[in-house]
Amino acid sequence: MELFLIRHAESELNRDRTRIGGSSPWCELNDLGVEQSRALGRALAARDVLFDRIISSAAVRAQQTARYCFEEAGVPLRRIEVSDEITEISMGEWEGEPRAIVCSPARVAVIERDAWNFEPPGGESQRACAERFDAWLRREVLGAGASRVAIVTHGLLLRCFLTKLFGWDVKGVLDVPVQNTSVHVLSYMDGKFELVRANDTSHLDAAGLSSLHGLVRPSQLVASENVDGDAG
Repeated sequence: MELFLIRHAESELNRDRTRIGGSSPWCELNDLGVEQSRALGRALAARDVLFDRIISSAAVRAQQTARYCFEEAGVPLRRIEVSDEITEISMGEWEGEPRAIVCSPARVAVIERDAWNFEPPGGESQRACAERFDAWLRREVLGAGASRVAIVTHGLLLRCFLTKLFGWDVKGVLDVPVQNTSVHVLSYMDGKFELVRANDTSHLDAAGLSSLHGLVRPSQLVASENVDGDAG
């Protein structure tokens, strides 16, 4: 089995770095995000990449990415399944709040002592997010008879899941590269996963489209021009 793990395209909150995003199910793509999605669809069509199943997170930005991508690839949109179990990590009561207020020095120090297990009020930890996606994948996708599956989901969720899956250092979660509309290809055989391709954005390069790098860390109250927001 092949799994194509696709991060959604650039959203409004990826550009607005003043507020905490998290799951933010209402957040939409911006104009560049629409073009990124279509570029991915053209690349998949050009390579004759076909999927037995296409599953999108229920978040608006993920559904829009799936729609524009697979519309461009000539895939009937009725084939896109939607799951609310693969949405971005929840930041709970902090979602939509100004970073400069939430991220006090004392709070940042607490988060950074053990970010993998830290839970925002009413939210979930990186570990819980990884376990949620892993459990869903094994229950709903693996062993279901599909040969190739596309999953349109979120940046921090993918960073957490890949870190758990391959036993990477949990202190490096935020360093795992997962750009907008990037594709991670995993193979799954005999109960084992292999990372075949990581953070593939060749479709953006071919289309001459930009893509943001990194994300806003808790200690970054004012982000620079080369980082994106954490509405993953």
